[in-house]
Amino acid sequence: MYLKALSVIAASLLIAGCSVKIQPYYSEANEVYHSSSISTKVFGIAGSNEELSYPAEFGVVHAIDNEKIEYTLIVPTHDGKKSKGDPSLSLYNFHHAAFLSKETLVEFIAAVDDAVADWNIVYAPNEAHNISYLSGSEKSSVDFHYQNGASGEVAFVDINSGEEFEKVNDDDSISVAIKVYHYEIRDLDELQGFSYLLHKAQDEYSSEIVPTLDSNVTSVESNVTAIIVSDDLNVSEPEENNVTAVVTPDDLNVSEPQENNTTDALEDKVPEAESNSSVTP
Repeated sequence: MYLKALSVIAASLLIAGCSVKIQPYYSEANEVYHSSSISTKVFGIAGSNEELSYPAEFGVVHAIDNEKIEYTLIVPTHDGKKSKGDPSLSLYNFHHAAFLSKETLVEFIAAVDDAVADWNIVYAPNEAHNISYLSGSEKSSVDFHYQNGASGEVAFVDINSGEEFEKVNDDDSISVAIKVYHYEIRDLDELQGFSYLLHKAQDEYSSEIVPTLDSNVTSVESNVTAIIVSDDLNVSEPEENNVTAVVTPDDLNVSEPQENNTTDALEDKVPEAESNSSVTP
């Protein structure tokens, strides 16, 4: 069928009397292609309990990809903005968000709640209590650390954005560093507020939706709600039957079909007519 079509094209060019320039086409039918389509809904978690205070420099966000995959984000605020439980998405820098699956959210909540329960316990000078929880991948992570000892109670939340930047050292040398958002919580009400936001995010999960992603962290653009998930890639299958031919209008000789990709081309030395037309195979 392909050969017949090429013969018809070549014959029509001879009849029209137009000149034909070489127009090679290199088949890409066997190339592997990738595509992705993500629809993400994002919901800021509000600190609606007025008896609690909430972290000012970061917030908690619930997200759903393609109405199927749910997860939680710990998101730092933009520089100079304070959230304190405000769910407005414009406050948050999604480019540096840290990802928690449903399972890791449960573990994260357990660590924070253990710290809340331990907050007012007084330890002897030779005693202390430390709680640590880390969840993340090579791209980004969130780290919670709590310590209670002779110097009192303090909790830390570190959001590793995965963003690299050049750092100038004291000896003027340059090294590559990772931007980390580091926050301290020194008030029990604020730690309880953080726990409240995490529990509300957990309540957002639907039993009818796939609860989790794997360990790959999503990357999020700043000030938008479009989230790219690396596993949502569809790979097209290569075509197996590639037919290739070379048509010469002088004698209309057609080569046999080849199994491997080569080149389709039209070439001729027909004198130019008054009205030129071009045909792309």
